[in-house]
Amino acid sequence: MTHCATKPEVTRRDEREVFRERVQEYWQYRVDAKIEQAFQFELPSYREKTSILKYGNSYKIMKYLEANVSEVQVEGEKGKAQVKTTYIMLFSRLMNKHLTKTEKENWVKIKGVWYRIPQGFEDEKKG
Repeated sequence: MTHCATKPEVTRRDEREVFRERVQEYWQYRVDAKIEQAFQFELPSYREKTSILKYGNSYKIMKYLEANVSEVQVEGEKGKAQVKTTYIMLFSRLMNKHLTKTEKENWVKIKGVWYRIPQGFEDEKKG
């Protein structure tokens, strides 16, 4: 007896797992402050308009200590991720205080690869 009916569910779950791993890999680069590697996960059109230097400046504001992907959704070529982060602010009165927040991100699959859409950038893409 074959179980063909379960195949689509397995495929969908596999894609969610691929997406989750990609998001977690991106955030691990952020935690490790590996700017060049994290930059490659950003939307190609964003990278065309933003220099690596400008991108790297965002790393001078805060230092991520930990990031965990708590939830992912995949619908076709679009993905949404929820990531819980722990960080410290640099050069601030809160400097030694560990803070947490939940990041909600949009990602898009282009030619089989998931890319992060930076906040505020998706509006420009619609036009």
